[in-house]
Amino acid sequence: MSFRAKCVLGVACANLVTAGLVTAGVVTAGLLIARPAAAEPHRHVVEVHHGYPRGYVRVMVPRERFYRGTPVVRHYGPVFGGFGYFYEDQLAWRYFGFTAWQLAIARNLNEDQLRAHEAAIVEATTAPVNEPVEWNDGPASGAITTTREGHTQDGRPCREFQQEVTIGGSNEKAYGTACQQTDGSWQIVRQ
Repeated sequence: MSFRAKCVLGVACANLVTAGLVTAGVVTAGLLIARPAAAEPHRHVVEVHHGYPRGYVRVMVPRERFYRGTPVVRHYGPVFGGFGYFYEDQLAWRYFGFTAWQLAIARNLNEDQLRAHEAAIVEATTAPVNEPVEWNDGPASGAITTTREGHTQDGRPCREFQQEVTIGGSNEKAYGTACQQTDGSWQIVRQ
């Protein structure tokens, strides 16, 4: 267990620990106040954006299409260009592989909520393992958590993710594994 210490009377804390005046977090001399270090959880929260960025022109796209050879499929919920808060396909293409990993409950999300969920997926590609990336918008909320990471035989990074969406008390979860391709894009390899 680590301890935060506050020195009193100008005595160096390191000297007190070295001298054995603090053992197992108990002050054995009245010169030091010690307490367990508070575990400070690192929370990743994606803010739900309402509306579109200035200058954005909404383009109608089909539910199933290809971009740079990657299938972009949105069977559930609203259909839009881009992915998450990358509103343009030319910025979002690295993450289009994640559209293969969908939850049926997404049919009840509006575009703002679905974009927040996708933005959480984007952030989870670099978030520490077991630290959820969350979003919340009234009765709808969700989280993406990287549960494991590893590499393919040729050295490409892979991550196992868990996604969860809750809408008005209904909850749906799914696991999937994605690997980064040599061009930087992500592809679901197991769901």
